[in-house]
Amino acid sequence: MSKNLKAASLAAAIALAMGSTTAWGATAPTATQLPGKGKVVAGTVSAGTIAAGEQTINITGNAVINWGASGATINTAQPGGFNVGSAAKLHFAGSDTNPAVLNIDSSGNPSQIMGAIDTTGASGATNTSIFVANSNGIIVGKGASINAGSGKLGLIANKG
Repeated sequence: MSKNLKAASLAAAIALAMGSTTAWGATAPTATQLPGKGKVVAGTVSAGTIAAGEQTINITGNAVINWGASGATINTAQPGGFNVGSAAKLHFAGSDTNPAVLNIDSSGNPSQIMGAIDTTGASGATNTSIFVANSNGIIVGKGASINAGSGKLGLIANKG
């Protein structure tokens, strides 16, 4: 079993043990919802148009995006936070060797990953590392798919 599958399976088991997203006090994302109200804190990022709940986020070098932030410039019509609905697909593509993107959810609610996240976006890069940080927790649904290719994946939910 791959590391990505083990991490997703563990997170899904924990979320299922909690009963549902309402046990966390969060409303489930709509089926085609993507991360919203993103502000680039470091690096260079361009976000493609959302078409039927699918979007590619292009990263140059390493980047940090604060989702749910004031002064946002990415996906301002979406609800704030790092959420991926059950029918949504979020692709990360990097033009540099081994790029990484840290996604910080500052919405005050748990991040909910119910759909697909991958690093096989428009540029074909498969070595982009994806990190999601949320002090309110991260819920990975049983139908979620997270593929970091040959990159790394980190889900950080520390109340520290």
